[in-house]
Amino acid sequence: MCSSDLLRAGLPRRLRDDDAAADVDMALKLIVERVDALSTFIDGYAEVAKLPPPNRQPADVDRLVAGAAALFDEAAAALEVALDVHADGGAAEIDAQQLERVLVNVVKNAIEASPAHGTVAVHAARVAGALEICIADDGPGISDEARRNLFVPYFSKIGRASCRERV
Repeated sequence: MCSSDLLRAGLPRRLRDDDAAADVDMALKLIVERVDALSTFIDGYAEVAKLPPPNRQPADVDRLVAGAAALFDEAAAALEVALDVHADGGAAEIDAQQLERVLVNVVKNAIEASPAHGTVAVHAARVAGALEICIADDGPGISDEARRNLFVPYFSKIGRASCRERV
């Protein structure tokens, strides 16, 4: 139990004015909720900040790409966004778990950035012998603020970038 919880449990009983006790209780409840939210954020940030080295093994990239896109079929439909998925990358020596995490996050962001009746393209292919995975949307583009925060965990105000644009 944190200090705010202890205050919340004991202090209102010591206050004589019921309104003051209710106000203090509400304020302390908000503090506890904010501390919990910040703790969750910090735990998530620490997890992202210390990614383990990639564990590269042969994996089916097409299955990962299709699976990440399929997770958002319903969300895309609810937002009236079409998913255009073409996976022809084959197998590659990758860390499937890390790539899946990236795909899920980027596809989610692309759907959220797209306007109604927009399209999110998710393509995997071999280009000049290398694997290329491209996710593009019909959103407004990447703002200068978003460019500065591209690698900040949980920052997701990113818009459209074509497959050939390099950030």
